[in-house]
Amino acid sequence: MHSVGDLYAKTLFELEAEGALQICELKKALSAEDLSFFCSSLIPVSDKFKVLDQIPFSENVLRFLHRLTLNNRWSYFGQICESVEKLVDEKQGVVRGVIYTAKPLLEGDKKTVEASVQKFFKNRKVLLKVQQKEDLINGLRVEVGGMSFDDSILHHLQHFKAQVRKYEN
Repeated sequence: MHSVGDLYAKTLFELEAEGALQICELKKALSAEDLSFFCSSLIPVSDKFKVLDQIPFSENVLRFLHRLTLNNRWSYFGQICESVEKLVDEKQGVVRGVIYTAKPLLEGDKKTVEASVQKFFKNRKVLLKVQQKEDLINGLRVEVGGMSFDDSILHHLQHFKAQVRKYEN
């Protein structure tokens, strides 16, 4: 079953792929306060339309945002944007993921990891971002395209602990 965000994203993407990218840009520009303005049931729809109509969107995107407003679906806006980004990546043959590391990673090392992971996703471009997680102790874990590659000290210690427990019984 698809989420509300997935359904709205697919509808927008099929209407206008370029417009779907405009939605992603809007998400980056909106603050939490701006988003709460559109989510609020206390603010009249006409006031929300006035704000939206001032932003230079294509006609399809503007209609889409009006429909979100009329249906009181702005609470799904973040989810919609995430789904749009996935659809765009899919169309462009991109798979995104995260490198979790205990310590900062040099750009060259990041490129090496991306090249290694790329072998599993032959016809797709792999784009990874780096996120520090000190609980890994050392090493790294990569999560991309539903796969996980874990070569962290924490993982090795957990595996070692499980092996020791096997022999204790």
